[in-house]
Amino acid sequence: MGDYSFEADAYGTLILPNNVLTNVLRVKHTLSRYEFTRCFYTETHQTRYLYYTDNQRYPVFASLETMWINNNRDTSWNRSSAVNEFVQSVRPNEPPIAERPMLAERKDYIHSVFPNPFIDEFRVNFVLDERTNVAVEFYSLDGIKIGDIVSRRQLNQGVHEVEYKASVLPAGTYFVKFIFNDFAFVKQIIKIR
Repeated sequence: MGDYSFEADAYGTLILPNNVLTNVLRVKHTLSRYEFTRCFYTETHQTRYLYYTDNQRYPVFASLETMWINNNRDTSWNRSSAVNEFVQSVRPNEPPIAERPMLAERKDYIHSVFPNPFIDEFRVNFVLDERTNVAVEFYSLDGIKIGDIVSRRQLNQGVHEVEYKASVLPAGTYFVKFIFNDFAFVKQIIKIR
């Protein structure tokens, strides 16, 4: 059982590392969930802020704070944030993203991670329809880069598959970041056992 709510609670200017966005709407999501079993009790409280601009379908920035409380009243926290990589590709001498029709410039790339969830290793696959500058990076849940799956370099047109061994890592949630030229895509991946 639990409670869920959301509201648009702020409007204004958002300053990112490489861009200043005007007319930004902040949407606040809250979630409280309570799980009961015969011998165990857990509370989860989560607050997520998503920031939207004109002409952008997806949030340009997101922050998440989660608190867990178990039946011993032990508390743990996780805080994370992410900038939409498409926004980060804006060059300093260009106008703010909200003033440009950038969605028309976006190109779709076919990419996948398999298996997901994984135990010891996984494969990344991607298809290039032309010679492309590519990098594939592996990150922890808190945004720390663990390593490069594919170091940044030009790759030829065609299907590419790379295996990544992660047997020494603990079980948990990770992210694989695909970078194709100026576009970046992030996929969540889960390690079990």
